[in-house]
Amino acid sequence: MDLKEKNYHGKLGFRVIAIGIAVLVVFAVLQGTVSYFWGVNEIDHFLESTKGYTAKYYVNLFQENDNKVKVPADVYVEHYCDTESCARSISVEKAYFENGSYLSFEDCELDLENTVTCVDQNHTSWNIEFKKEKIK
Repeated sequence: MDLKEKNYHGKLGFRVIAIGIAVLVVFAVLQGTVSYFWGVNEIDHFLESTKGYTAKYYVNLFQENDNKVKVPADVYVEHYCDTESCARSISVEKAYFENGSYLSFEDCELDLENTVTCVDQNHTSWNIEFKKEKIK
């Protein structure tokens, strides 16, 4: 391989790397834009919507010495950012029982990993576990 070929291959490698970096930057910007305008209403999805949305997920409900009951629930997901970081809050709004009754919750922020305790519309405390299982 002579000097001209080495120089050509070196420039080609640099161009490939530069194009790859440019594609990644454009993809990152587009991913944020796509998530905002056309995002998916699913927690932890690659294109999760960055606007507030309501979705149906399963939660476990139980009181002190009761068995856990897996029920469908309406959860509200909100993303917010400050100058240094972004975060997400997930709140349960309603949980539905098979008999048609439901519980309403205000200010009941869920933790994806741990059980939280929230108070329903009747001032009854409930332990709630988020299941990460979306209802289709």
